[in-house]
Amino acid sequence: MIRMNSTKSKIKDIYPLTPMQQGMYFHSLKDKDSGTYFDQVCFDIEGNLDTALLEQSINKLIERHDILRTIFSNKSKQVLQIVWKERPLKVFFENLNGWESTNKTQ
Repeated sequence: MIRMNSTKSKIKDIYPLTPMQQGMYFHSLKDKDSGTYFDQVCFDIEGNLDTALLEQSINKLIERHDILRTIFSNKSKQVLQIVWKERPLKVFFENLNGWESTNKTQ
């Protein structure tokens, strides 16, 4: 639940959903297992990775683009998109060198 009194100063803006977003929201609730509006990307990184620089870069993108600080709330009669002024991301890094997959095909 979003408590407006405690978070009002942290909110940049609040918008109702667009008609397209309303349709997407409806269909995602109707078929929660479809994954139609879920997109995930995985990639391998070779060489050294500066995780602090990666986190700093991601947070610069989040600062620059409102959509990356937006949440959707259905706690009122109308579904709303709420844009936070700040929403820093903490990158979790785990080194998997030496880890063997148990799902290898033979």
